[in-house]
Amino acid sequence: LDVFRSFDFENVIRTLDTRDRLAQVIRHFEGIDLSPDEISNGDMGDLFENLIYRFAESANDGAGQFYTPRDVVRLLVDLVYAEDTEALRDRGTVRSIYDPTVGTGGMLTVADEHLHDLNPDASTALFGQEINPRTYAICKADLLIKGQDPSNVRQGDTLVVDRFADRRFDYVLSNPPFGTDWKAVEADVRNEHARGGQGRFAPGLPAVGDAAMLFLLHVASKLRDVDDTGRGGKAGIVLNGSPLFNGGAGSGQSDIRGHMLEYDMVEAIVALPNDMFYNTNIATYLWILSNAKPTERKGSVQLIDATGLGSKLRKSIGSKRVQISKAHRKAVVRAFAGVESDQDRAMVPVKVFANRDFAYWTVTVERPLQLRFECTPETIAKVA
Repeated sequence: LDVFRSFDFENVIRTLDTRDRLAQVIRHFEGIDLSPDEISNGDMGDLFENLIYRFAESANDGAGQFYTPRDVVRLLVDLVYAEDTEALRDRGTVRSIYDPTVGTGGMLTVADEHLHDLNPDASTALFGQEINPRTYAICKADLLIKGQDPSNVRQGDTLVVDRFADRRFDYVLSNPPFGTDWKAVEADVRNEHARGGQGRFAPGLPAVGDAAMLFLLHVASKLRDVDDTGRGGKAGIVLNGSPLFNGGAGSGQSDIRGHMLEYDMVEAIVALPNDMFYNTNIATYLWILSNAKPTERKGSVQLIDATGLGSKLRKSIGSKRVQISKAHRKAVVRAFAGVESDQDRAMVPVKVFANRDFAYWTVTVERPLQLRFECTPETIAKVA
């Protein structure tokens, strides 16, 4: 009932019937076999991706507001799983996967499918939160079809209220909206920040004009605690360049970056090619976070340059002109895992820096005021 209410199906059906379109639509779909035997989940996802773009374009809206391109999602999921591949193949594997900006559920779908490719017997629990009622309904319906618990998808603004405040997760995936402000929720965010260590936003607040780093803090706060075996949580988040570069020393943005580095949570940052998304051609980055880095990665950050990769699409879809192929995706994952070939190194440059390499201070250098004074009868007379 919640799904139908959020879709506003009754009104849609009434409108179609009033315009004598309902019968035509039903007859059209009656002749199409959309069963899982005929169309795989992957193909249905690609089809849905195209439909989302077409409807968003016709409504003069941005498809990227609702949907993350599948090639980006697959790369993000591969990177998050990269170091856990062998463990995920173990019998009795149970993993929780969460997306705080879940949209239509594309990231959860790809993560779930990939995990079951590694281990068909694995058990997954999928969780998500979404602010938009229609995309929330799509995601909830998708989980219902998959046999997941539909109550694990909840509606609401993640920055205002965390609908899973009492839970932490094995994997967190997110593509928060780029360049959106948080003026509408400023009072709630500042109140949580004022709670100090009890709040998600205790480390600092970014400029009101960009909420990206608030989502970064939220994602970091949702990683499961490290257990006795040393296994913790991992996250992947898609961000533009502002969290990397905005804000000087002493600013909220700098405080947040300092918090992430001091707690050794940033494992890698991958620079993507431009023109990867439907509604923007700006530079984008994948942040891979972990609260339980392997010993050899502790105290360091891996920077991966994948800007030279990507294949041109035969036909652009909005601003999306480039996609990451399977071969390129594997090359990036190998570079992240440290098992790249010479060909990979030439194609995907990698640099590793110590966390402290990113620390800096702004130093103001003051010097005494210098004035020129000539000893002439006239000047002496003026000060006499």
